Amino acid sequence: MQVSKPDAGDAAAAQQKAAVITSALGNVPGLPITALKGPVLADAVEQVLTAPAR
Repeated sequence: MQVSKPDAGDAAAAQQKAAVITSALGNVPGLPITALKGPVLADAVEQVLTAPAR
């Protein structure tokens, strides 16, 4: 399986998904548990969004 590098479109899609999640959560207080940047963050968000609900 060949993996392609993320591009600007992938980043924009990840930012859009993050905005949807943030607005759905509202103003819920919480503590950050990690800090991720770039492709690592995009991969983490994608994994969370595509994980099957249990």
